[in-house]
Amino acid sequence: MRRYLVVLMLIFPMNLHAKSDSPENLLGRYLDHIDNSRWDQIHSLTYPPDIENLKQLILRIIRFENQFEESRVQQIIFGEKVSNEVAAQRDSFFYLARSLEQLALALRQEGFELKGHEVVGDVKEGRDRIHLLTRITLEQGGRTIDNMQIYSFQRRDRQWYMELQPSITLLLELVEHRYEMQK
Repeated sequence: MRRYLVVLMLIFPMNLHAKSDSPENLLGRYLDHIDNSRWDQIHSLTYPPDIENLKQLILRIIRFENQFEESRVQQIIFGEKVSNEVAAQRDSFFYLARSLEQLALALRQEGFELKGHEVVGDVKEGRDRIHLLTRITLEQGGRTIDNMQIYSFQRRDRQWYMELQPSITLLLELVEHRYEMQK
């Protein structure tokens, strides 16, 4: 009986850890953190190279903005115009949190409220990458809106991470492209 309890005690925590690390549960935590404005929690769920790439993209835009005497992205991220040096001193988690915070703020200002999500399918790319087709349910002004999204996940060092949504970086890449065309 004692051996049985020891085995159960060893297996139970492993199952809990494996379950909480699944892409489906990671997505639930990610959306919960966004919905409840827990920006400091997001970085641990996000694929590390994506976080660093986001920072580098924003830093390139800030350099362009300073070159052309503009500050739109700086106003969004910092609330003021900043030097290239000040911008470079911030860590990549700061840029991730501020970007997601601003997207969530824009949705809230338009009256959108997250009501839930449901994973309706998945596509596996080998053992270490999966895409979840997810129905996101939003409410705006009393009407319910279902929006289908694809969330991608990478496993690194036996831990799942959520990749940044392409829409987050796409807008910033368009801003960067506009500045490159002005050169």
